[in-house]
Amino acid sequence: MTRNFIRVLPVIASDLPVIPFLNMSRKKIIEIHTYNDDEFMDALADRVAEKVMVQLSSQLEEEGAVSNNGPCWQKSATAQDHFQVSRPTLKAMRERGEIEFTQVGRSYRYNICG
Repeated sequence: MTRNFIRVLPVIASDLPVIPFLNMSRKKIIEIHTYNDDEFMDALADRVAEKVMVQLSSQLEEEGAVSNNGPCWQKSATAQDHFQVSRPTLKAMRERGEIEFTQVGRSYRYNICG
């Protein structure tokens, strides 16, 4: 089964040729995308995840939380090198609460400064 996804966008004056007698301030552009079920669900999940990440990052910045993009927050491989442990040991440390971490999508960031 295919689904149509319709999005209405405002017209930007620079997108259209200049036509003096035509007032484009109220016009809209309609985009229509056709997806099969799997593509539609993947596209929807990607858009929702993107919106959630933007919302969460803005909330963390407002609360003064530490950014997980700074030099203290590193991916698994760098954290393994820093702590001189294997991947299973790093996972065990995470599960026991011995190391501060945050999950970004399906990957983890570890605080190597704390």
